[in-house]
Amino acid sequence: MDFGISAAFFIRDLPECAYFMGLPFTIYFKKGKVVEATTSIQDKKQITGIWDEVFQIIKETDYALE
Repeated sequence: MDFGISAAFFIRDLPECAYFMGLPFTIYFKKGKVVEATTSIQDKKQITGIWDEVFQIIKETDYALE
């Protein structure tokens, strides 16, 4: 989404983004509330770490029988 369009004001004006100086912003919502906000490019490990922590995503390997 373009940063200057009117729909972007909602994201740009969030308190969680108040001190972000660069793009991109990534905002994670859960049940309509901001649960995490990041700026700058995130690598796969950082993104999946947020998913695992915030959204408690369960991996199939968690249930693997040995």
